[in-house]
Amino acid sequence: MDSKPGDVVPLFPLVYSDCVQIMTHQGNRVGVGDEKKVADHILFAEMFLRSFGNHLYWASESNRTVEIVPLEPRVEPLGKRRFNITYRWKALEPIARDLRCFVHFTNPAYGKGEDIAFQNDHALAQPPSQWPVGETIEDGPHTVEVPADFKGVAAIQLGLLDQGDRVPLAQTGGTRGRYTVGRIRIGEDGIVAEPQVDTHSTRFWHRADGGCGQDLCETDCVIKNVWEVLSPLNIITAEMPLDDHEFLTPDRTLQRTRFGDVTITVSYGRPAEFDGHAVPAYGFVVESPTFLAFCATRHAGLEYDTPTLFTARTLDGRPLTDSDRVRLYHGFGDTRVRVGGREFTVERETIVSMR
Repeated sequence: MDSKPGDVVPLFPLVYSDCVQIMTHQGNRVGVGDEKKVADHILFAEMFLRSFGNHLYWASESNRTVEIVPLEPRVEPLGKRRFNITYRWKALEPIARDLRCFVHFTNPAYGKGEDIAFQNDHALAQPPSQWPVGETIEDGPHTVEVPADFKGVAAIQLGLLDQGDRVPLAQTGGTRGRYTVGRIRIGEDGIVAEPQVDTHSTRFWHRADGGCGQDLCETDCVIKNVWEVLSPLNIITAEMPLDDHEFLTPDRTLQRTRFGDVTITVSYGRPAEFDGHAVPAYGFVVESPTFLAFCATRHAGLEYDTPTLFTARTLDGRPLTDSDRVRLYHGFGDTRVRVGGREFTVERETIVSMR
């Protein structure tokens, strides 16, 4: 069973990490949507095994994730059985397709098929192809009438359609292309909006926008991006003991490990800020003299509109700040990176001199 952040104290890695290589196996393989599994491997510098799809998966993965995140809507009661609702979205990259929105208000005791009690499907007033990247887009308000026979709590579940087919969005926690963004409670006292209890996180390892894997299918993007982080990280820590593991926040979602002069910080399940950096849920920063890696929304003073993945690795064994050959790898997001106080623009990958 998958553990929650902070449930496990890593006694085995603390004792045996310098003499036993721990690797994922069988059912714990890493694939599209496995942000927490990847975070676990990064935190303890452990190599991963890949999760492949069906035969010729690269040919069948035509329904790529649409890089849009649904946000919590705003609800304004208009009486006991009517309310206005404004849906909110954010695009993580330019969207080429114009999509339609479907909204299901669900309760297991009502409706047929996916427990739909009532709906608010509609066309988007501003097509996604016109949405600015990184900005919150508001859709509404839409007025919804609650059926006379409904009472209790309804989950607000929505998604996007492309010519009638549901498309996967850049967020974990969805079921069959439908994502929960909040709840409304209908009772004798009227309508009350409730926030979404479950914490959903943005998916990002499958991304390749502006990065090295932009010609790959999603499974291969995950393999490429994760490999670029974990392979060099595992190489430099393989013969080092795990010197320290600590919880940096009371809820244990922000965790840090140290292998000698290698420091790894990972945020589980929610965005976080530390040491001047900002990371998304399951984002991370790896810092060492010869290897740097991060998935962040702020790093080394650079602000990013969307989570951005970079690694920097020396090829001559010298420190990053004094190397003649530093390989910069860009996985996705903004093309700017700052290493050793110098700023570079990298579309895919390049080798630079820091001297």
